[in-house]
Amino acid sequence: MKKYMLFIKIFLPVIAITLAILGSNSQTYAATTALDATLASLKTEVSQALAQANLAKSATTLAEKQSYAKAAAAKITGAGGVLALASAASVQSQGALDSATASEDADAIAYTTTINNAIANVSSWSAISNTAAGSVSNAGSTSLADIYIGPGGDTLISGLEASLNGWGSHPGISQAESASASLSGVDTTVSIPAATLPSTGGQPLDMAIMLLALFGLIFIGTGTTIAYAYSKSKA
Repeated sequence: MKKYMLFIKIFLPVIAITLAILGSNSQTYAATTALDATLASLKTEVSQALAQANLAKSATTLAEKQSYAKAAAAKITGAGGVLALASAASVQSQGALDSATASEDADAIAYTTTINNAIANVSSWSAISNTAAGSVSNAGSTSLADIYIGPGGDTLISGLEASLNGWGSHPGISQAESASASLSGVDTTVSIPAATLPSTGGQPLDMAIMLLALFGLIFIGTGTTIAYAYSKSKA
């Protein structure tokens, strides 16, 4: 029994502490990458909507133009679409901004402000694109449909292009992605809340963290009990 005491007294607590640190770091990593995942999903949806808009532009018949415009609108307003993801990203980025403001982290405040502005712009521009898609559906000719499809002005294509890259000094998703990556590097203590999104695999990570913490407690409890029993037997 004596030869195991060193392991019980030293290594079990070290293992428990290591597991606790790993669990904490996993939570921090999950928090700082949650917004990145949302922005990536948002970019994908906008890109797919834009692809449909460009197909509408190149189509030769009114029926085809209207069909592609309808598909673009579905990507914007459908479940898990552009507007839904933008809303989720807004919740996350606002939480990060509130945390950065409370901690008086100037860099994090600047980054999250850029993200917030970008998401607000994406929502606004995508809504304009959705309105234009509706106008395409009601158009009576291919020439009129092309006016609403764009690009240029408040059209289907221009709104989605702006959502990806922004207009002038108004940021789009690309700048928001860059700001989010910078935020993760500047201050990992800035909390980014979870939001309801299409399946992201978040629950398995939470379960893993809980198991790590449980194993840590078991190791500490087991080591303490055995050491106590051993000491009593020697007394």
